[in-house]
Amino acid sequence: MAGHSISELRAAAGSHPPTKACAHFAAHLQWAHLDADARLHARRHFLDTLGSAIAGATQSATETVAATLKLAGETGSDRPTRIPGRPADGTGLLAAAHLMGTATHGLELDDGYRPGMMHPGCVVVPVALLLGARLHKSGRDMLTAIAAGYEIACRLSAATHPRARWRGFHPTSAAGVFAAAMTAGKLLQLDAGQMESAMGIAASSSAGLFTFLDGGDVKRLHGGLGAREGLFAALLASQGLVGPPDALESANGYLHSHAGGDVPGNDYSGLKILEAGGFADSFSVAQCYLKPYASCRHIHGPVEMLLALRAEHGLTITDVESIHVSTYAVAAAHGTPGWSEMTTAQMSMPYSLAVALARGKLTPAEFSAAERADAAVTAFCARIKTTVDDECESKYPGLRPAKLRVALKDGRILTAQVDEPPGEPGRRMSDADVDEKFMHLAAPVLGEAAAGRLAQRVRGLADCPDVDELLQLCLPPLAQGNPQTVAA
Repeated sequence: MAGHSISELRAAAGSHPPTKACAHFAAHLQWAHLDADARLHARRHFLDTLGSAIAGATQSATETVAATLKLAGETGSDRPTRIPGRPADGTGLLAAAHLMGTATHGLELDDGYRPGMMHPGCVVVPVALLLGARLHKSGRDMLTAIAAGYEIACRLSAATHPRARWRGFHPTSAAGVFAAAMTAGKLLQLDAGQMESAMGIAASSSAGLFTFLDGGDVKRLHGGLGAREGLFAALLASQGLVGPPDALESANGYLHSHAGGDVPGNDYSGLKILEAGGFADSFSVAQCYLKPYASCRHIHGPVEMLLALRAEHGLTITDVESIHVSTYAVAAAHGTPGWSEMTTAQMSMPYSLAVALARGKLTPAEFSAAERADAAVTAFCARIKTTVDDECESKYPGLRPAKLRVALKDGRILTAQVDEPPGEPGRRMSDADVDEKFMHLAAPVLGEAAAGRLAQRVRGLADCPDVDELLQLCLPPLAQGNPQTVAA
């Protein structure tokens, strides 16, 4: 099928019920199917995700996971796996995917997909890079697996959104486990039957709730859990374990459990899963966004507008009386989280806007404990109101619209509105912006020169003969060349 177009491949796969459609698509996808746009964006999203992974490699949540895995005996492997941004500690392959997924999702700077409200990079890229390096796959092999993983992540999450959200499920891990399984399955060269088994196995690990909006630091784990469990499912399938068939459309399956009714009365077998979210002639990886700000994506539109008004009018936090955000219901729900932890602060519309107004930016540093203890910032949060706007609600999830009203103490009213935040396919970050973001994230860990060399190698990823060589460049200086880090 290597010479066929993506439309022909999608049509052939789409003739099957949802689970077999996903399995068929992932099993038969080849480098030749990827057009120039898909190849470009697979590489861009790989670089962006890698930057987030390196920057988040030693953050608090990642270190907690690493210490716990060590306590559980998951280090000291005789086949250790190197992890971007981390020192060598003999971590096994599954634990490494767990850590890299956690690190990638940890700073709220990883990519996403609006129609499915999920973050595909943090579950797909760790599996693609770490397993690809273990198997000594080429850059083209890895990029093809990434495209397959993004396709499943985006189509499946779009098919269940927003119902899955209102049922409390976080698609990054809930749908992401299937995407990670298909990414791994592609690299393991599973056939369509084995791919369906991997989907069936992965379904038993499809989880992740929005309870993180209530506090705690559990959201960081979702990328790692999805990556690990999806990889495990594919490895089990490769070793002959048979998973249940029709795991998506079964009366006991994912579509019912995560987005169905109270009783299994719906027939999902006719669902055109590979058309969910639209863009039937395009790869989903080309329809994903990149994030310029270190907060929940639903907050980016209001942040962009507020920073623009701040710059245009020279505003300080003492100039502003109040801020009112009118937006769609999913985004308006972020008007209630507090800021007791970094995670909840990054989910909080009031805190994110208050600190952005005070500092003129919204990077991970603005969510530090010191910033969250600043009385001037936290007191201002009470002046920020978020409500549902009917017009904005009618446009979502096709767009992420928001309206901003800033009342100044001198009596002036400043307003702005956007239909979608920066970084969306309709408002893409430039290649220069993507490179700058990567350097900002990776250089403090790897060093300026090493990060620059890594970025340069990623630009030529399609010609890389062995991604294991690329992984070596992702290590902090003390880990490079350490015999313990050499994968078997």
